[in-house]
Amino acid sequence: MTIFPIARSTFNEAIRHRILMVLLFFAVAMIGASFAFSSFISTESKLVKDMGLSAIQLFGVVISLVMAIGMIPAEIDRRTIYTILSKPVSRRQYVLGKFLGAIYTIGFNTLIMSVVFLAAIFFKDHTLDLILLESIWLWFLEFMLLMAIALCLSTLVSPLVNAFLCIGVLILGNLTSYVQYLKTFQTGGELVVSVTKGVLQWIYNLIPNFQNYDVSQVVSKGQTVTPYYIGEMTVWTLMYVAFLLLMTVQFFSTKEV
Repeated sequence: MTIFPIARSTFNEAIRHRILMVLLFFAVAMIGASFAFSSFISTESKLVKDMGLSAIQLFGVVISLVMAIGMIPAEIDRRTIYTILSKPVSRRQYVLGKFLGAIYTIGFNTLIMSVVFLAAIFFKDHTLDLILLESIWLWFLEFMLLMAIALCLSTLVSPLVNAFLCIGVLILGNLTSYVQYLKTFQTGGELVVSVTKGVLQWIYNLIPNFQNYDVSQVVSKGQTVTPYYIGEMTVWTLMYVAFLLLMTVQFFSTKEV
């Protein structure tokens, strides 16, 4: 099957990408710094966990967007895409292969950061806190969704515009509770209120609620997240990603390359 060779090629190219490796280095350094900080100062374990989870989330988001935004446009600029599509490779296989390679890459990066993070917690508390994996898994689902959004937009707009749009989606996705709050305001005429509510409802329904992926405050206290919630978020994310990939294939099939 052609998808897997494309995925392997994408992964191999990504791990040779200096920017991604530099970001991974800084993520690992930040996690290590949190452990070093706690060694010199009497710091609660919760603070170290919060710093480590924040580092994984921050650098995971950056790596995901940097990779997905330029994945297809870079091959168009280098004209390597013409060589690939001239072979018995459909555009659907190409898109799925690139996305699978992106998942390999962000999975590899998340694994490295997680191992360093759990090791730092183990050396501080002398316990292997596997509850933290619940938060890391949800972060990984967020990374996957962000890559699907960026990949879909990369078939429609330039990388620069794509970057701004993805950042906007990420910001709005973390403010969905405020969007619901704004709908309660009745300022202005009836038409203005109706249009405003309609726009806010459209934003709320379309933009993923990234706040649902953040359970770091719960697990850092040693509390567990219910398996039902994790399963629900996993299924919802996979469905949303599948929809975005279908849209990506559709847009890419009509794109002249």
